[in-house]
Amino acid sequence: MTDFPELTQPQATLLAHILHEIRPDWSIPSMMSLLWEHRADHPFPALVIAAVKTAATPTNRTPAVIFMEGRHWRADGDHPREQPPPGPKCEDHPTEPAHTCHCCKADILVGDRPPTHQGKHWNPGSTP
Repeated sequence: MTDFPELTQPQATLLAHILHEIRPDWSIPSMMSLLWEHRADHPFPALVIAAVKTAATPTNRTPAVIFMEGRHWRADGDHPREQPPPGPKCEDHPTEPAHTCHCCKADILVGDRPPTHQGKHWNPGSTP
């Protein structure tokens, strides 16, 4: 038993035609059979998104890929983008990234630190 209504015949027909427009080599009758076989597997909105993503991927040779596990089933927010590794920390303010240290920027703005020492150790009595 599912928490969503099964795919209807009109929905399957529309989706098969949309997919055929994206992938003319995928026949409408075979897609109809496949969609009907899996009519209770997924809610219609999620199925449409996954099916279009699958059809838009040229390496997918068959519509059967739609019902396989894969990235096409993930919403864009389901997998965070890979973050770049963090840069070095500020030598004087270790909780701040060196290249954007707010404390150093404030010191530079008031003239207590030369701009060349953003994120670098600075002794106020020394010269740059």
